[in-house]
Amino acid sequence: MQPNPYLVSILSSVEAIESYLPKDEHIFKKDHKSQDAVLMRLQDIGENFSRLRDNFPDFWNEHSTNDWVKAIGLRNIISHGYAEINLDIIWVLVTKDLSRLRKSVKVLIS
Repeated sequence: MQPNPYLVSILSSVEAIESYLPKDEHIFKKDHKSQDAVLMRLQDIGENFSRLRDNFPDFWNEHSTNDWVKAIGLRNIISHGYAEINLDIIWVLVTKDLSRLRKSVKVLIS
């Protein structure tokens, strides 16, 4: 098995978030379906990074970034503490930081 399926899944989730995220933070905070969809995709991203780390430690050590580590941590927060999710932080993450994550993964897909 190669790391590509995990990377492709991560990229797919990033692109899904970007495609259906409301343009306005106020709308996002009122739209529970968008929140659920975004949080589910963020969980998927973190899970795939976790599997990548566990199954391909050499690849992980060579290519991982701090954003990848944070994605795993966010997955754990979403999975185990849903009531504690701060939508202000999620909004900043998906509107400001997600593109950097997309770029770091896209460059590795062959």
